[in-house]
Amino acid sequence: MAVKDAAALAECLSHITDDSTTSSLRTALTVFEKVRQPRTKAVQEASLQAGNILHLPDGPEQEARDAAMASDADGETINERAYGLVHTQARDRWYGYDVVQAVRNEWAGTVGLHNSYR
Repeated sequence: MAVKDAAALAECLSHITDDSTTSSLRTALTVFEKVRQPRTKAVQEASLQAGNILHLPDGPEQEARDAAMASDADGETINERAYGLVHTQARDRWYGYDVVQAVRNEWAGTVGLHNSYR
């Protein structure tokens, strides 16, 4: 998350220009917070859930977890709630996220300005 935070902050700060009164540091930090706070909260919650699921002691709960994570006969279906990394949609949600585009979208919605992107 630190790398994504750095990319988001750099993108936010790149919108500050000398000739723009609406592109202040305060606006940049507000956009940064609006983009990153929900995302980091979701990642933290998913990490806690994964930790609880993946670190079960041997026993009935662990066996149920293992059964839920096993693919069915066609080899394509998996229970996303079990963990989800092998599930394409879950993987794309967590690893396909474009933080720079998210900042640009939020900036346009918050400030209504489009800097020329480098």
